[in-house]
Amino acid sequence: MELIRLVIYALILACCTAIGFLLSQKYRKREIELKEFKSAFNILKTKIRYTYAPLQDIFDDIAKDISANVSNVFRKSASYMNEESATDSWNKAVREADISITREDKNVICSLGKLLGQTDMEGQLNEIDLSLSLLDEQIEKAKIEKEKNVKMYKSLGVITGIAIVIVLF
Repeated sequence: MELIRLVIYALILACCTAIGFLLSQKYRKREIELKEFKSAFNILKTKIRYTYAPLQDIFDDIAKDISANVSNVFRKSASYMNEESATDSWNKAVREADISITREDKNVICSLGKLLGQTDMEGQLNEIDLSLSLLDEQIEKAKIEKEKNVKMYKSLGVITGIAIVIVLF
C-alpha cells in the first residue's frame, strides 16, 4: 500500500513538472517562429527582386524552404490567391494559422500584406523592409518574455507538484 502511494506521488510530481515544461515551450516556439518569418521575408524580398515570378509561385517556393508551421501560412496564402487578392489571402492565412505567436505578432506579420501585389517592385520591397524591422522588435520582445517565463513555468510546475504531494502526504 505504501509503495502505491509513493508511485502516485511520483506521478503527480512528474505530471506537474511536465505541464510546467509544456507551458514554457510556447515561449520558445514563439521566438523560433518569428525568426522563421524573418527568414521567409528575406527570401521573399530576394525572390521579388531577382526572379520577377508571381507572388503565388514565390509563396509556394518559400513554403518548401522553411519549417512546417510557418510554411503552412505561405502555402495557404498561395492557395487562397486563386480566389482572392494577395493582401486578403495573406491576412486570411496568417489569421487562420495555428502557430505560437501572439495577436500583436500576427498584426505585424499581416502588415506585410498591405501592399503585396498592389504596388511596383520597389514599393513591395520597402514594405518587406518595414515588416522586417517590426519583426526584429517582436523577436526582441519574444526573447525577453522567453527568458522571464520559461524558467518561471518550469519552476512553477515542479513547485506545484511538490506542494500537492506535501498536501496529500
